Amino acid sequence: MKREKTYTERAREAIQSSQVEARRLHHSEVDVWHLLSGLLVQKEGLFGALLKRLEISPAAVELALQRELAGLPRLSE
Repeated sequence: MKREKTYTERAREAIQSSQVEARRLHHSEVDVWHLLSGLLVQKEGLFGALLKRLEISPAAVELALQRELAGLPRLSE
């Protein structure tokens, strides 16, 4: 019996956002940094609540995330 993979609406949105970010940055694949970016844009999501509870600034995470994304190899244009 084949089991379908189902995701919540927010999970699908995060995955879609991560794919858009990878394309925007001309990266050949979606990796953990893109997925983190997809979660970070969801201000009311679980990730945002976790950051708030841990007293971690979303802006600081965004800055570190951008630094990591900038270091990934890009497709030639």
